[in-house]
Amino acid sequence: KFLKNIKMNLKKDGVFFIEVPNCEYKPMLENSIKKNPHLFHFTKKSLSKLVENLGYKILTCDAFRPATKSEGMKQKILKNSFPYYPRIMTDVHSGRDLRIILRNS
Repeated sequence: KFLKNIKMNLKKDGVFFIEVPNCEYKPMLENSIKKNPHLFHFTKKSLSKLVENLGYKILTCDAFRPATKSEGMKQKILKNSFPYYPRIMTDVHSGRDLRIILRNS
């Protein structure tokens, strides 16, 4: 219902993003069930299917993890080493969060 309401109120070709726990990453799934309960548990595939069924166009859907201390030092020294710092893009089995960027079509 929330995503339908966003779609109705978003301009045609409007863009927005959603970030949710990545439940393909086992520690996040366990945390999402036991410590910080969520009503829904998404994988990249399930989140993509949900928004596509509502008529959104997916611009990107990526997994992210927090930066390490050494990556933070590299970012300070070299500037712009990581485009999404303080998050680092990674694979779905290592990423704590899923971020999907959508366009209203």
